[in-house]
Amino acid sequence: IIIIDRNINNITGKISVNFSPPLTIGDYNTTGGEPTSIAYNLNTNQFYVAVNSIYVNNTNPNQQVTCGQIRENLRLVCNILVIDGQSHEIIDVINNNGYDLQEIVIDEINNKIFVVNGNFLGASVHDLGNVSIIDGQTNKIIDTILVGDSPRGITFDTTNNKIYVANELSNNISVINLKTNEVTTL
Repeated sequence: IIIIDRNINNITGKISVNFSPPLTIGDYNTTGGEPTSIAYNLNTNQFYVAVNSIYVNNTNPNQQVTCGQIRENLRLVCNILVIDGQSHEIIDVINNNGYDLQEIVIDEINNKIFVVNGNFLGASVHDLGNVSIIDGQTNKIIDTILVGDSPRGITFDTTNNKIYVANELSNNISVINLKTNEVTTL
């Protein structure tokens, strides 16, 4: 991740999201991987980075493949990295095992983070993806809402308190009413 000082429009630093040896924060290990989305939480001065991490082969740790490539004896370690906006240090890892992470959007009014989780990677056929809701104060997943097949994009409507999720294979839009967490489809 490249850090840009917006006042001088220059690169002022970098944050690596590939870790060797694996980074351990709390109960989770991550080897890092490919960032797919980043969002900034103004309430907490924290960045949330969805990282489609590395599968680690339990019998051969040097054999690694990215999320989405299913192999035997592999362990999924896709995570959301929480980065402090002041120090640029990774301060937390939110484990989101089993899903291909897509995009992140933040509801700054209610201090909640929404992460689009694509299809479950262990499924032999397509199944419904979902959206994880993370409490911005505790960085814990507080709810998971099923949406359509292969969700990709997400946006937050602050006026109506709704989330819109674009589902690639369902060819539709899931609308989540955040007052009730009910889903309707367009």
